[in-house]
Amino acid sequence: FIAIKYASADKFYLYIDNLTIANAEEDCSDAVAVLPWTEDFSSGCFPPECWDIDFTNIDTTWKLFYLNGTWASCSGTSYDRTEKLITRTLDFSNYEEVHLDFNFMSNYSYVDNDYIDLKIFASTNGDETFDETPLWKLSDFGVFENWTSTPVTIDLSSLAGENNVKLSFVYEGSLAQVTFSDVRIYDPGQSAVADVLDLGMQI
Repeated sequence: FIAIKYASADKFYLYIDNLTIANAEEDCSDAVAVLPWTEDFSSGCFPPECWDIDFTNIDTTWKLFYLNGTWASCSGTSYDRTEKLITRTLDFSNYEEVHLDFNFMSNYSYVDNDYIDLKIFASTNGDETFDETPLWKLSDFGVFENWTSTPVTIDLSSLAGENNVKLSFVYEGSLAQVTFSDVRIYDPGQSAVADVLDLGMQI
């Protein structure tokens, strides 16, 4: 695994993993303004287009992981660290309600014993600053089955109306691995209407 980070006014990442080049410089000036928006990491590019990584150690930060699908994964080490995987810019200015769905996998005992945590933080100024209080954290989730895809739904409606939103998925700790995938951000009202229409077409 080789990773090169270029940091400048227009920063970008070039990762080479088994001769796969991922996520060279992209035009990321346009925010995602139409929901639903999804990311399942299946493109092979990592981080995905217009996402960013703020890492402690490039060798042990977020990477792709394959187990019954493709996941963003942060593995365990012998030392505590903080690794951040940050979404592209999201524009919620046309929405009054916004929800986030995703799936995660990890080892419950390591979370329960405070060795690791996965937290999600929000920024409304394009990642210049992130809120100090997380929107969600794995350590509050409760019991889950080890290494089984587990769904999460988070109400992001406190961010509705904002036009410069980024979400940061933050690994904290050591020793054990955390993964997540199947990210979906959507308007629950629109989803409910779509479900009704779909049911009507099936009748």
